[in-house]
Amino acid sequence: MSTSVPIPSMKKFLPILILTILSDVVSNNSIVEIIENQNIFNVLALISIMLILQILTAPMQASISDYYCRKKSLIVALLASFISLLCLMFVRSPGLFPIIFLLCGILINACLGNIVPISWSALADMQEKNLRFFFALATSAYAIGYMILGVTKGVVFHKMPDTSWIWYDIVPPLIIAGVSIILVWKFYRDPKDRKPNTGEQDQRLSFIKIAHLEFKALWKETELATTRLGTLAYFCWASSQYIALFVFLESQEYSFSVIIMMVGYLVGVSILGFCKKTSDEKIIRCAYVITIIGFALFFGLKLFTTNLSVVISVSYFLYTLGNAFLSPSIFSLFSKERGFHDQGKGFGIIVSADSAGFLLAVIAAIVFKYFSLDINYIVLVSAIIFIISWIPYSIYEKTRKDIDRFLKKN
Repeated sequence: MSTSVPIPSMKKFLPILILTILSDVVSNNSIVEIIENQNIFNVLALISIMLILQILTAPMQASISDYYCRKKSLIVALLASFISLLCLMFVRSPGLFPIIFLLCGILINACLGNIVPISWSALADMQEKNLRFFFALATSAYAIGYMILGVTKGVVFHKMPDTSWIWYDIVPPLIIAGVSIILVWKFYRDPKDRKPNTGEQDQRLSFIKIAHLEFKALWKETELATTRLGTLAYFCWASSQYIALFVFLESQEYSFSVIIMMVGYLVGVSILGFCKKTSDEKIIRCAYVITIIGFALFFGLKLFTTNLSVVISVSYFLYTLGNAFLSPSIFSLFSKERGFHDQGKGFGIIVSADSAGFLLAVIAAIVFKYFSLDINYIVLVSAIIFIISWIPYSIYEKTRKDIDRFLKKN
């Protein structure tokens, strides 16, 4: 979509946006780590509350950032994340109502700490020719975050006493969030810093009125066929990856495989840097082929080796390499459907789908752990969900082509 607003180069802000995404990843996973100290039913209840709130609030917070500037919205989200982590420092302090601090931390983070959809929207605002690769670099923050988790859970912190939990569950994400706040505040610039997106007259509107208008616009966004289909495909991709990832993270035996998975993702990101002239649709189709080969290798390699860690590492290296192609490509397609500083609604919905996939994976991980199910079932469920994703994606691709043909004729 073309726009009359002059768009200055914003590539120089890419490292800052990547850091904000990393902050969101490590903060959310630290909260999940702390919640997991409860009994299994409390874990499910608390994580469900957090993720359901994120599903509901992420689109709205990102949509409001379309009206206000991204900078202010990012600072609010990062501050909320920072405050929620401070609350969680007291969850194991006797006599200080730890459950209240836990709930406050969860509620603040879930309702106001939705950093990622705003960061994706800010990236989409760049409107660069090779935007897909910028998205790929930004999604690397997920890989780096989970590599850190894999190392700390499997190599370092499982040997440390329980009393040191605050140093690896709270302090690292707190530092990253603090640094992110400073960098965004001091250096990040949004072309809409001074002027809201909808004109001079709307500046007099109350926040409630603005929120109401953005909600109506968001609801219209959900009625678009391409939004629904693209989001559903992304939900399946996220669910498939999170299911395997969480189960592997829970097992020290497979924690090294998590690191290999994330290396595969980073390799995929590097490859995308050399595919500038290849269309997003072709990249996604290639990703499906690579990922399905990864699943096939998981079951096929067992005929030649009994070392399950090797099987998982090889097959899921390819799996995450394919996934490195998927998210940046669908983000690129979404950004092309929307104009400058009108990206928040679409990416808010995408992040809601990611949270829904996260929730499904948490439930699946608890079920697998409770019934002590074999890892073959985990991989099979992950594979089935991924294969199902082809249905909404193929319809999404066809719908986009039909719309493009219609617009060219008219």
